[in-house]
Amino acid sequence: MADYLYFDIPEPLWTVMRVCEVDCVVDCCGINAFDISSDSFQDWKPPDKQKLLTASILQIESLISTFADNSPDYCSSQLNHCVTGTDWIQVLSAWKVAVQEALTFNGESND
Repeated sequence: MADYLYFDIPEPLWTVMRVCEVDCVVDCCGINAFDISSDSFQDWKPPDKQKLLTASILQIESLISTFADNSPDYCSSQLNHCVTGTDWIQVLSAWKVAVQEALTFNGESND
């Protein structure tokens, strides 16, 4: 069995990610429970949506910077998902794109 390095997904990023949990529940399906797209945010209307999305982008960037291309396997208990650092970079990059598109659709860009 592989030795995983575990990491936590901080708030508010975890709250933002949970908005995309539409296909199943993470405890059952892991990362496959999520529809990682800006469409998932259309009906989400918290009063501080712009602030949450902007903070989430910064947190995604921070997490991405912790993973090296040749790094060991990392595991997120929250997402029920364990893969290489390279794979995490791809997953988090997809979330970053979705969150940036959601910001753009809401009239604010964070490029």
